[in-house]
Amino acid sequence: MAQQTVALLTTEPETERHVAAALAPLGRSAALIVCRGSPELVTRLEEWQPAAALVDIDLQPERILRELDEWTSRFSATRFVVLSRSLENGLVLEAMEAGARHFVVKGSIPADLPGIMQRLAASGPARQGAVVTVLSASGGCGATTLAVNLAGELNLRESSPALVVDMDTVYGAVTTYLGLRGEYGIADVLGRREKIDPEVIKTTALAGAKGVHVLASPASIVPRPEAGLAFERLGDALDACKEAYRYTVVDAPRVPAAVAAVLARSSLATLVVFQLAVKDIRFARGLIASLGEAGVPSDRVIPVANRFRRRGPTITLDEARRALGGAEPYPISNDFPSAVGAINFGQLLHEAASRSPLRRDLASLADRLALEHSSRPRLQTPR
Repeated sequence: MAQQTVALLTTEPETERHVAAALAPLGRSAALIVCRGSPELVTRLEEWQPAAALVDIDLQPERILRELDEWTSRFSATRFVVLSRSLENGLVLEAMEAGARHFVVKGSIPADLPGIMQRLAASGPARQGAVVTVLSASGGCGATTLAVNLAGELNLRESSPALVVDMDTVYGAVTTYLGLRGEYGIADVLGRREKIDPEVIKTTALAGAKGVHVLASPASIVPRPEAGLAFERLGDALDACKEAYRYTVVDAPRVPAAVAAVLARSSLATLVVFQLAVKDIRFARGLIASLGEAGVPSDRVIPVANRFRRRGPTITLDEARRALGGAEPYPISNDFPSAVGAINFGQLLHEAASRSPLRRDLASLADRLALEHSSRPRLQTPR
């Protein structure tokens, strides 16, 4: 059956042995089919529709990654895992952009691959959590304020903590907003060589008193770590977040396009936050287009027109919609005093300004997302 089959593309006997040994603990639930070339792999993908395909890119990285881009689109039922001797950042990003679900260094196959295969084979919990990604069209557009307060609103609807993952490696303002300090964060989770599971997420997250937990940015850790984020493990971390929390909001400004695509493919919804200015709209249009090219369904991308002035805006919502290619912007009121007041007092909007237009708009957005999530009780993480 497809769920019991794993395809491996490699010409290296040593890699084949290591993969076979890593799959051995799964017993009969993982039947390995070894392919020596791309044509044979395509044939096996067509015949067996395996749950996973392990692709060794070392022989011809550029060619195989180009082919991988085609395979991930053509064989949507299969999750692809890239194997390589090198952990070069460029290769990792290219693999992610091509649709790979995981990137495994060959030297770590015995340690990493069994856990990855177990997660890919698992059917997942009946009510798996959801990720909402927040991308920004420009610095200072209010995306972090939106992300933190959206998590607060989702927490109120579930009466359980919501998680904010701060991937802003430049400022990392989420902990400051909530008055939190810690020594560990998202960089430590992604940098783990061991399995990333729900307990790792929960024990690394900083627990705020307002029902919002935070995986802190490395920019807010003291002393600040020198290494960046290990994006090749982002899929593992998102899976674990979905098991650990009902809702996870990822604040992800300035991430590479390939990383934004991985986040969006794993998300219930992706919010592209912009202001009604020509520069922001142009950038938002390009970002939305790149997500579409990466295979993200248009109905899962929500343009958010932040700081919207209902009286006499320079650019109207209808003009923004046309400029965005027909995507309908979701307006968030321009309520600067409420936003600044909440930040100054270290409070969420539902505490500091519960009747404000800004809080009302965010509450409506949270209702929309919660309704969407309730209609997908078995939401699966895309490849």
